Amino acid sequence: MATERWVLAKRNIITWDKQRPGRPTPWLTGQTEHCLLLSRGEPVFVSGNAINLIRERARQHSRKPEAFYALVERTCPGAKLEMFARERREGFEPWGAEVEFFARRTAEAL
Repeated sequence: MATERWVLAKRNIITWDKQRPGRPTPWLTGQTEHCLLLSRGEPVFVSGNAINLIRERARQHSRKPEAFYALVERTCPGAKLEMFARERREGFEPWGAEVEFFARRTAEAL
């Protein structure tokens, strides 16, 4: 079986300020999360005045902020792959073991 290899280039790191402390640890209590912006090949990127900081209050555990999706949609036209996705979203190809996580939670609540 042939395996396709992807060569990904690191373009930037997006930092999400969750605007509240997370779980305490013996060293530092986390209040931020980071996302690697990677690309394959030479895609179109529309920078405009985009910055690498998102300030949006955390929602459910492991749910990305809406501002993240807005940033990606505004700056990255074309195909998008979301690694470790926990929900399906138009315009993004989801990848991960829990793609239906939030859809299941919503169905269970009904």
